[in-house]
Amino acid sequence: MPDAAPPSDVPTAPPPWTLTAESWLFPFWTSSSTKRQHQAAKRQTAQESDGAEVARQLGLPPGSFHPLEALASAHVAKDHGEFKGGLGAWILYRYTDSPAGPYDELIYVAGFFKSPDGKKSTPRITNIYVSTRASVWNGRRNWNIPKHVAEFSWSHPVHSDEAGVQTVSVRHPAGSPLRKAGGSGSGDDDDDAPFFSASLQPSRLPSVPVNTNLAIFPALPLLQPPLSDCSGPYGGDGDDADRRKLVEAAVASPSEGVWRSTAPTFRGGASMAYAKPLLSGGRYGDERGFPAATRTWSTGIRFRKVIVSFPEPVEARF
Repeated sequence: MPDAAPPSDVPTAPPPWTLTAESWLFPFWTSSSTKRQHQAAKRQTAQESDGAEVARQLGLPPGSFHPLEALASAHVAKDHGEFKGGLGAWILYRYTDSPAGPYDELIYVAGFFKSPDGKKSTPRITNIYVSTRASVWNGRRNWNIPKHVAEFSWSHPVHSDEAGVQTVSVRHPAGSPLRKAGGSGSGDDDDDAPFFSASLQPSRLPSVPVNTNLAIFPALPLLQPPLSDCSGPYGGDGDDADRRKLVEAAVASPSEGVWRSTAPTFRGGASMAYAKPLLSGGRYGDERGFPAATRTWSTGIRFRKVIVSFPEPVEARF
């Protein structure tokens, strides 16, 4: 693992990690025709981020990459592998214990991608938000997971025993230009408008024990490409104060050209759950900070308490 030092206020937390959390997972399916629709979509604005352009070329919806992730177009076909679609999901975690301390997390697993050598297809996290800088820096350094800081608002305490509906909203950090620009996408011109919002309801049906360490569960390792340095049109470290704030919020890590693969495992009681989008137009995301995810299945999975293990990554160059 690299020896680069984190910011002074961020503790180093090398892998492996064992975490305890409440989790909500809601899947979706990206078909070949849906992929072609995304590729055929027109550029929305002249100021659209590199991340949105890369998403379109790959066949992903806008918001699949954080606006700070300045992925060069030349990397799309050669270095980042073909997007195959298939099963994806967005996932919420409320970690009560981890090597980086407690934090919240919103993940977008776009689906399956071909590895650059074409030998296998694996799921990939393309967009992810967490509530602490410690999780951002360590997640990026340990596993090439493209984490960014966000603010999470929940209507109920973690591990709540209530069977009623709860809501969650996620916003860009206070003072971020991305937060100021987010209102137009969410149907609310208020600077406080979230880029993601959903209502969540656990089922009253009993939970079923799940342990993906068992042989009956197929291994689905993540294969994460090298990260950008977050120095694109919404980043940089020049004289512009807004750009400096964005880079600080990202806790950018330098790219080393190394791919990292890891196969997380999960152990806990899983039960059915239901979700509804709360942004205008029946969207979960504002299509800038997070995909609209309108094809999300309304029925998913809730782990009231889950133990997540993230082993040391396997590193590779292509």
